[in-house]
Amino acid sequence: MRNWGKLGLHIHLCLTMKNMNYGEQNKLFKESMDWMKKELGIVPTEFVPGWWSFNKDTLKLCEKYGLKMISERDYDYTHDYHWIL
Repeated sequence: MRNWGKLGLHIHLCLTMKNMNYGEQNKLFKESMDWMKKELGIVPTEFVPGWWSFNKDTLKLCEKYGLKMISERDYDYTHDYHWIL
């Protein structure tokens, strides 16, 4: 994937019917970014929330970590379930 272009951060921040709080999200952001840096040698600059689920805490964390939030309108995407809907 690194050879295809940009590789950004993608985290699912939603528990069953409930968004994660700031502390839970911060832990995932930090662990994910640390892993990408250590294992891939990449420091992400963009963030795409899983299932487009985010809240005000997510936006604060993007600012804290210097990540540009990619919204649904910015991204040409598809999911496998779209083909059967």
